[in-house]
Amino acid sequence: MTDRPNLAALMKNDAADACDSADLKTYEPDAFAEALRERAASLAENACTYHADCAHIITRYDSDVTEAETADFTSEQRFSPGEWEKAMEAYAYAVARVILEREAGELAEAAEELAGELTETAEKEGADMSELEIGIARDCPYGWSSHNYETANGVCVWRNIEGSRALAVAVSGVWLHVIWTPEAQDAPENH
Repeated sequence: MTDRPNLAALMKNDAADACDSADLKTYEPDAFAEALRERAASLAENACTYHADCAHIITRYDSDVTEAETADFTSEQRFSPGEWEKAMEAYAYAVARVILEREAGELAEAAEELAGELTETAEKEGADMSELEIGIARDCPYGWSSHNYETANGVCVWRNIEGSRALAVAVSGVWLHVIWTPEAQDAPENH
């Protein structure tokens, strides 16, 4: 028996691939959300390759979507009774698209919230965020070296990476990060 697609897990696992496909290096909320939506379309297509997967998607997720949500993907299509497999594929794609785009939206919102946390923490640490950009990467650019502390929301704080300060936070397979060199008088006390 093969594993059937878990659409929410597919989207979460592919957020980093979405960033790579869009060549995102700097976090910009709209660009990140668009990259996730584009990835959702690709994942929906891939999830509907086999009839058994289409049947599973319909069985598992049909009750989670409304006709209005799937209409954008199915309203122009008409099928004869002999084309039931094509109709099933089209409807499964529409259901998968709705679920994946919904998940993409949730991931984009979570990233935006965590970017806010990152900015807040950076400012507490003495960074001038008007001069810094938040980066986005598949892996934490500061590795798994010991960080000084972690906020309640998961922002990791490094106080000395070759004389610089760094922050990073993970969100669904990608890392938002920022690094700067503090001025001596701006350096807060260690925790």
